[in-house]
Amino acid sequence: MSRTLRARDNGAADSIHCLRGVKRRTTTRIKPTPAPKPSRPVTPGKLSYNERRELEQRQQELTADPAFYKQAAVTQRLEELRTLEAELEAAYERWAALKG
Repeated sequence: MSRTLRARDNGAADSIHCLRGVKRRTTTRIKPTPAPKPSRPVTPGKLSYNERRELEQRQQELTADPAFYKQAAVTQRLEELRTLEAELEAAYERWAALKG
């Protein structure tokens, strides 16, 4: 067998015979580490499911407190809401009168 290898490889068989008694050294491939995935990208205006639940819970806690409705800004908005509701009711009554 060594004669045929010698004829083909021009002496490569000699180096093979020398290495038979020597353990082959294996090379370990270094795998490139993937870049860490960024945590959820921040996009303004979009909340995750847990963030929405947390926001709803916080809103309920704030509006459950009677002191919340005594604040000047809230009182003003509630008054505006009452005015708009009255205007809407008047518009519906007018629409019903014109229709019928």
